[in-house]
Amino acid sequence: MLFNKLTLFTAFVLAFAATGFCKVTNKTVAVESDSRFCLLLPPYPCTYVSDNLDRSISFCTSGISDIPNAKTFPDDFIQSAHYLKQTDRYVQVTGRIDRREYGLHSDDSGGQNDPKHPVGALCRNYPYFVQFIEPNDNIYCLRCCKNRSDCPIDRSGEGCRAVIGGNYD
Repeated sequence: MLFNKLTLFTAFVLAFAATGFCKVTNKTVAVESDSRFCLLLPPYPCTYVSDNLDRSISFCTSGISDIPNAKTFPDDFIQSAHYLKQTDRYVQVTGRIDRREYGLHSDDSGGQNDPKHPVGALCRNYPYFVQFIEPNDNIYCLRCCKNRSDCPIDRSGEGCRAVIGGNYD
């Protein structure tokens, strides 16, 4: 009888794993340089950032390979990247994207990701972060911070330029 229960349990677990219910997705962002960083994007192309904030997953430049299960940005998606390190307080990357390379919509004003959206999201080596992807303007920004006050997550309607000053050329 014990054998039958174990066999049934094993079959149940394998069925869930095969359908993707047990697939682990990563919700980690990172900023190391202008060529080594990870952002959160919708899990599938041709969707709205604003509709997928709680389902966002990690996408990284090809220079970062140690974020488990992260995808690589589509070719030509990142158009520019500008890195800034503010002493030990924070690091950030800002720049331009080509929304067409991931099928993002021109009428999508995007949205904000932070440790609450999606739940459990984090920035490697920093306790706080705030990120915006704005397909309608073809810009993105990410700041990872040591102090909460340097990563204001209460300004989600204001976007990259207002919340994270930087170079968006």
